[in-house]
Amino acid sequence: MSKSAKKKEKKIVKKNARKEAYDKLLTVFSEYKNGSDFKKFDSKLKKSAKLFAPFIIKAKSEIID
Repeated sequence: MSKSAKKKEKKIVKKNARKEAYDKLLTVFSEYKNGSDFKKFDSKLKKSAKLFAPFIIKAKSEIID
């Protein structure tokens, strides 16, 4: 595999992990949002999903190994 292919694959893995974390957080916290300011709620969830993404990737790689 070339360097660019590995880099692209790593980016896709990070993107999927962030999406997975975002979806899970959205379902958990959907009952807590007020409904008035969804944009702010959405941005906070995206930021927290970025924080959880490396842990999800690490956990999945440990399962595979």
